[in-house]
Amino acid sequence: MSRQIFSVILLVAFVVGARASTPILFTPAGSITNQPAFISSDGTVYFYKYANTQGYEIWRSDATPAGTALIHINNGGFWVKGFGELDHYVYFCGYDTAHGYELWRTDGTAAGTAMVRDINPGSSSSSPKQYYRFGPNLYFAAKGASGTFPWLTDGTTSGTRLLTTSAPGGYFYGWQGTLLIEQYAGGSFHLYASDGVTSDSTYLLDSAFDQIVAVGDTLYTIYDKNQFDAMIPWMTTIHNIVMDKITPGSAAGCKHLGTLAENTYYTGYIDRTTVIGAATYQNQIWLAMKQEYDRDTSDDIRSVTSWVQASDGSTVGSVFDAGGSDLLNLTNYDGKLFYAGRDGRVTWVDANLTTHTLSQHACGQIVAFGDKLCFVGDSRLWLSDGTQAGTTAVTFMDNSLEVAGSWAWRDLLLLDVRSPKYRLAGNIFYNHYLWVTDGTAGGTRLLTVDGYEEPFSFWSDAHRVYVYTGSNSCHFWVLKSAGNSARRGWVLYH
Repeated sequence: MSRQIFSVILLVAFVVGARASTPILFTPAGSITNQPAFISSDGTVYFYKYANTQGYEIWRSDATPAGTALIHINNGGFWVKGFGELDHYVYFCGYDTAHGYELWRTDGTAAGTAMVRDINPGSSSSSPKQYYRFGPNLYFAAKGASGTFPWLTDGTTSGTRLLTTSAPGGYFYGWQGTLLIEQYAGGSFHLYASDGVTSDSTYLLDSAFDQIVAVGDTLYTIYDKNQFDAMIPWMTTIHNIVMDKITPGSAAGCKHLGTLAENTYYTGYIDRTTVIGAATYQNQIWLAMKQEYDRDTSDDIRSVTSWVQASDGSTVGSVFDAGGSDLLNLTNYDGKLFYAGRDGRVTWVDANLTTHTLSQHACGQIVAFGDKLCFVGDSRLWLSDGTQAGTTAVTFMDNSLEVAGSWAWRDLLLLDVRSPKYRLAGNIFYNHYLWVTDGTAGGTRLLTVDGYEEPFSFWSDAHRVYVYTGSNSCHFWVLKSAGNSARRGWVLYH
């Protein structure tokens, strides 16, 4: 299930804009998995790696070859993804033959890596996952003889205990002193509220939090009600995208607001609507909606329509602007709401909820960067102060069509810019290129020249930016200063 609450995968480490010394290359044997890596509070990166002879291994790295080391071997044949952190220890699902997969923690050294508790006694596994820090404890879901339930740990064996059996699950989300627990059972999602300490929990609503928008003391959740329904060949599957209102302190204030879209799937036919962005503006919830319609998946033609929907929080709302073409995102900037699509139109909404056109050049996401808006269009990088007169092209960007993702770091902006590679069965596959800019022509440069089909992910600590290109073979990609070329492995720019 995708979680978007309004990620790191590893990675290439480099200090952007600094003078690069000779790159130091390190490539661990085996394949890096495509599971999310984790950067701890001290900047150490933890990740899974598969080695054919030993199974899945857990590694740590400070982004130098000497500081990269194996800390644990999960040689039971599989891994459970995810890491969590509490009091400078990193927690994960570790394995040994006597206990199976249980809760382990590490200080980053092999000697400081040990099991916290055998939750499911003996060689049976509890397979802990979905780590979430809330208050002084780390929460996670673990499996016992009677099912999967929320657990918590303070880092000690005695302090690792079952939270409650009345709220099976789950995924967690903390909000104003309340821990929300999501459960999926019996073909439905269920949402519970807990204080995170006692075994008491309150059922709130049949809901989930794929996406969350917070307005004051209220949460609004958007999710696919039928996302786990089985896909049976030649039979129709209906997926309903619904919107709920959640008041964590009281079940009385929780209610279903309605269905945003109904999606139909069966062989040779797609009618899919998704929520691709959400924002709050003028005490309303604004959603960027996109519908894809494809009658024949062997055809390269897919119809895409988009619109902006506004809700006051009492219902799912109504269409505000039906003129978007393949809408990509919404963003708040300078007290205004902006949105853009692949048709090149950047629109902003004033306090009277009147729309205005800012630009006809955008193609892709618009990003707030410093005191400017940034977007790509016509193979150029554009910056804007929110007015037509203040919207100018900064520099030419080769191989560029649209911004698919971005990450701001210090006074720099990294951009995942993509262009079409080929079409297959109605789907467009893209090449991705990593650019960095400081908002000037001289400070804008291409970091990679080879195209990748998977999108980039960005994360940073105080000293570095980490980048993962998500290649199909699940390797890290190395950025090299010489010739701006790329190859698999690690590299550090001093």
